[in-house]
Amino acid sequence: MLQRKNLPGEKERMQQDRNEYYNKVKLKAAEIREKYNLSGPRILPKQIISILKKEGVNKVELWKDFKRVRGAYIINRDGSTTVAINSNLPRDPKAFTLAHELKHHLMDRNLGRIICSLSNVAEEIEIGAEIFATELIYPQQLFLDHMLLMGINKDNFEPRHIVELKKGNDTTLSYQSLAKRTTFLKIAPKGSLDNIKWKKLEEQIYGIPQYKKFRSRGKHIA
Repeated sequence: MLQRKNLPGEKERMQQDRNEYYNKVKLKAAEIREKYNLSGPRILPKQIISILKKEGVNKVELWKDFKRVRGAYIINRDGSTTVAINSNLPRDPKAFTLAHELKHHLMDRNLGRIICSLSNVAEEIEIGAEIFATELIYPQQLFLDHMLLMGINKDNFEPRHIVELKKGNDTTLSYQSLAKRTTFLKIAPKGSLDNIKWKKLEEQIYGIPQYKKFRSRGKHIA
């Protein structure tokens, strides 16, 4: 099959349209933070569930047996809406996925049911939902302010700074998202954080958490 070549300037216009769309998504996240008085980087799942319901979502369900699917926004036959996420997600991924589905409810309702899986993660509305969730939980400017307060810049950055930042403010944005933002902002070189085991690095800096010690002790007793 022959592929159509882009017309002169078409690629640039498409990129401009995408940038405008992503900026619109960021503004919507800022609007929601202001509306619900979200001031810090620690936004818990229960807070986002409360926002979802106040914004008109009828049900938030935790589904089992999600594998490749991260979450779903469903418009039911009677017009009611349901957000479903994997019940096994830990705190931070749960908050992020709920925020992701909130974006679909606020900005993509006209598209009907949306299943968010690994197969469509590169689509524009999915990237938009990722940007919305990141900005809702931990706005970029707030992140930069915190990095500045810690005296971190591109000249002295080390991976441990991300661990210290997260431990310091207990943000519900994941290590992976914090690393992605750090490279996007060119504080860290592109690709330099891709293979870091963040939990392992956290344990190297702060020690093994108590629950892991108890779990290990229990195995020896058994």
